[in-house]
Amino acid sequence: MDMKRYILYSLILAATLVGCAGEAPLTPQVETKPEYAAQLAENASRSQVDATIYEWYKKYNTAFLYDFTEEDFSWLWAGKYNTKYTPFVRTDAADMQALEEMLQAFQEGFLDAYSEKLLRSNLPYKVFFVKELLGGTTRNPNITASTNGQDAIIVGWLDKRGNSYSSTAMGTEVGNVFGGFFYDKLPYKPQKFIDSRVDVKFSLVTFPKDPAIAAEQKVKPDFENKDHAANVCGYVKGYLGTHVKQPTEAQDFADFLFFIKGTPGSEIRKVTQFYWRVAMRAQILIDFYKTVMNEDLIASQNETFPDDKVTAEDFKFSH
Repeated sequence: MDMKRYILYSLILAATLVGCAGEAPLTPQVETKPEYAAQLAENASRSQVDATIYEWYKKYNTAFLYDFTEEDFSWLWAGKYNTKYTPFVRTDAADMQALEEMLQAFQEGFLDAYSEKLLRSNLPYKVFFVKELLGGTTRNPNITASTNGQDAIIVGWLDKRGNSYSSTAMGTEVGNVFGGFFYDKLPYKPQKFIDSRVDVKFSLVTFPKDPAIAAEQKVKPDFENKDHAANVCGYVKGYLGTHVKQPTEAQDFADFLFFIKGTPGSEIRKVTQFYWRVAMRAQILIDFYKTVMNEDLIASQNETFPDDKVTAEDFKFSH
């Protein structure tokens, strides 16, 4: 069995302290047996959705779930998950059609962007698929993916207008969540990449501490770019609806990994030819990945986009 299944969470018993009221919270214990193997195998003949999910289970050793109970979901979040979601209804033909489309977008946008070996070793214990996932801002209440920070991810399909996410959006957002899991499991952290992060005030890319960078942000490219301020600082994108929040280290790492591996060469060049810090930091990560992870990210991009390849020249920079 894959080593990621041997994850044991301690069950912390509530303790009563002398002179203090209240109890310590309970932390759930993750079952390590392959509890879904028989269920997913039995369900595989019900629909194309179930057949796909069972194939993924065999390939990645992760349970992808859409027909689950509230108890099955909530205990993984240890009482800390307050976000509401709308589940798919298996007996509803429209829901099943939507779910089939969601799985295709998940495949194209996320699974196809990573190697099978990497996914099998690093995907979480469970991935929940729901029709609608709420938990964003008041203005943008719907989100694509969320994690419990332990070993589960939940993925939504519809935005606030009831439209489905594109495979690109699906891949980017799920990739960011997955990147947190993967980043924590790296044998060595990419220290040079981390050290190259630009310092900003208030965790906002629009307030770089270096005045020279602030001056650079006033020079705009000849194309529309909502992530201009972030790109000048050397980040692939800024967070929040306004694209101004600085990414965390894990988000930063995942952003660049997906940017290099999962973006057409023409789109990469548009960014790296104008924003030298993005090119520089991408090159740092390419070197790290080749040395530590034994993978050529440029070759991986070329395999994904044979008609729109990127080359080493696209990451050369000057300033």
